[in-house]
Amino acid sequence: SMLIELIVVSSLLTVVLGATFAIMTTTARRAPAEHERAQSIREAQASLHRMTRELRQAYEVNSTSYVRMDVNVHNGASNRRVAYDCGVASVTAGLRACVRYEAAVGAALPASGEVVIDRLRNGLVTEAGRVFFPDDPLQPKFVRAKVDVPAKGAEAKGYGHSVVLDDGIYLRNQNLG
Repeated sequence: SMLIELIVVSSLLTVVLGATFAIMTTTARRAPAEHERAQSIREAQASLHRMTRELRQAYEVNSTSYVRMDVNVHNGASNRRVAYDCGVASVTAGLRACVRYEAAVGAALPASGEVVIDRLRNGLVTEAGRVFFPDDPLQPKFVRAKVDVPAKGAEAKGYGHSVVLDDGIYLRNQNLG
């Protein structure tokens, strides 16, 4: 009877340890993909927040399109012209980037700018690929901003799906400049 109990316990221990090992192996294989996904979300969230926070300071909208917003903003002690163009080709093939351009109010924008959000899947000059959704294309009071980035980060160990983030920009300072 003692031998039978020992055999049963040994068999059960083998099954339990095998299942535990399988779960640990699966978890270890998925960890890099989860890390990439979390990093991709963090980067996109912080970048989208930076862009929308600055656009909320706009006192005048110069132009809007599906992928571009050109505004005049209160920037500390001075007023600046700032444009975000999200239709610029990314360094990652097949993707786009949101680039920030800045100049004095009334001046031409420089030819190069600072990449704020990289690896966009949207950013196309089409209805489906748009980034900015103004309530009125000529005098917007509210603009929805949507970015679609791969869940796979720069190291390409992640998932194939997208992470889509939305934010809203209420242009409360218009006509105050």
